[in-house]
Amino acid sequence: MHGEAYDFIISRRLWKNINLRADFSYYVMKDYTFISNFKTNETIWGRDVTTVDVNKTGLEIDISGHIIDGLGFYASFSTYDYKIKDAVNAYEKTQAKEEFSNRADYRINAGLDYTLFKNTKLLLDYKYQDDQVKKRHEGVEEYLGTWSTYEIKMDSYHLFDFAVEQKLFENFGFAKNGMVKLYINNLLDEEYEESNGYPATDRTYGIYAKFDF
Repeated sequence: MHGEAYDFIISRRLWKNINLRADFSYYVMKDYTFISNFKTNETIWGRDVTTVDVNKTGLEIDISGHIIDGLGFYASFSTYDYKIKDAVNAYEKTQAKEEFSNRADYRINAGLDYTLFKNTKLLLDYKYQDDQVKKRHEGVEEYLGTWSTYEIKMDSYHLFDFAVEQKLFENFGFAKNGMVKLYINNLLDEEYEESNGYPATDRTYGIYAKFDF
């Protein structure tokens, strides 16, 4: 694949230490190649490969800073649109539309961090992804060289993670910047699928420690 990429970036301080960054992008992708279909003994690898030209338009917006002393935040939004510009025939154009329509249109990430005490911080993260359809190809064990292709519908989801971060020390012998974090991932026990279409983990509890030498 080859092509051209254009980005128009705006970066500005809105108020005090609250900053905004916006990235408008336009990519011209030539000879974008992907696996469009699996077959039996019709090609050397048992699969069809489709090559098309695609124009990708994107928008990414990030804003971050502190609302008040001790309370910080971040938020980001991204969306992308794909246009098929060149396909050999109607079949390839249809396959290309399926390839790019199977991607989530919108993604949102946001979070808050609050300094509860001098060395104690509370963290809340939020993630949203629009619904999408994931196409999967799997070999059929009973018939060597035969592939089964099916689609998995992945619903949109809202995901929250929560953590308490405690700074332990700045210097302790050879160690520096000691920190321990207690976290709960998927706080509301949301049912959703990860990027490969498999069910994601339920509410998860854990502890994480870090220090430098």
